[in-house]
Amino acid sequence: VTFTNYRNGDKIFLSPETSIDAQKDIGADIILPFDELLPHNVTKERLMESLDRTHRWELRSLAHHQHR
Repeated sequence: VTFTNYRNGDKIFLSPETSIDAQKDIGADIILPFDELLPHNVTKERLMESLDRTHRWELRSLAHHQHR
């Protein structure tokens, strides 16, 4: 995910790994991986694509968490 800093316009990239780093850096008690939230009326194919993407993000997040 890429965000734009509203103060100075800098681009901020947040990956599953940098998200885990940020959460650990602030001392989060509960750390959450990325997921994709879909509306209720998507096709089964779209739902499965989203599930696969979310699962890949979760695997990346867990691996990074365990090795940091």
